[in-house]
Amino acid sequence: MLDISVVIVNYNTFTLTCQCIESVIQKTQNVSYEIILVDNASAECDADLFKQKFPEITLIKSAENGGFAKGNNLGIAQAKGEYILLLNSDTELINNALYETVMVMRANPKAGVMSGKLLYPDGRVQGVAGRLPSLKMEFEELLRLNKSLTPAQRAIYYLGNEFDYETTLNVGWVWGAFFVFPAKILQQFPQHKLQDDFFMYGEDLQWCWYIKDLGYDIMYSPKPVAYHYISASSKINEEEKALKKSLPNLVLLMRKQKGYFYTSFYFLIKALHLLSLRNKKDLQKAIATLKIAFS
Repeated sequence: MLDISVVIVNYNTFTLTCQCIESVIQKTQNVSYEIILVDNASAECDADLFKQKFPEITLIKSAENGGFAKGNNLGIAQAKGEYILLLNSDTELINNALYETVMVMRANPKAGVMSGKLLYPDGRVQGVAGRLPSLKMEFEELLRLNKSLTPAQRAIYYLGNEFDYETTLNVGWVWGAFFVFPAKILQQFPQHKLQDDFFMYGEDLQWCWYIKDLGYDIMYSPKPVAYHYISASSKINEEEKALKKSLPNLVLLMRKQKGYFYTSFYFLIKALHLLSLRNKKDLQKAIATLKIAFS
């Protein structure tokens, strides 16, 4: 058995995907691995160009763009590694990240998922970890009960962009851009594959929540490091776009996990908190939240 399988989904990002594959090949030492590239019916160029450039990879050509989760499941079905790393095509490994990943996972047998440190091109750290949605935390935000927390306490409590990402920590969920899990955990999933009912946005939270409910830890480790080429200049617009697209999936997921009334109350409190901030941007978010949550 290989130590780790790397699954990359490409959709019209030939140059970035080649850069990602090249970084895996150049940076990886002391572990056995494979690269499985899934092309999601890209129109940009012939997917066979990847195989010509990197003959050692396994290339899977999907007849349709089934989305991020379905694309990854096509690759996962062919994986032979002890661990499986879902790696975004817009990432570039900085260090021997696969080795670091395998070492961290083997040292933490209760880990069901792990993410490494992701950086913007300018070196700023991305907020890849968060806590699971909680009515308690939304109440605390609304009533400003968190004001008594020190900055260090707040960083650990909320994670997101407040955490410094220099410490290994058990978290609620992590981004899907660098998402590693033991292959054997799939035996506990329906149909032995990751849930793929979301086309895009929210699937990483869905997977983490399910794995956490199985009794595993969700981990963040600063040891594997990679660039993640989200445009820093358009970061705010990208976040707003992602929020708009991910919110319906979050509502569906929370209803499944927590029930209709808990979910409705959660989004009502969230909207009230946004309204209490008294600015136009948060007012728009509050209205959008209520429309989607109660539609």
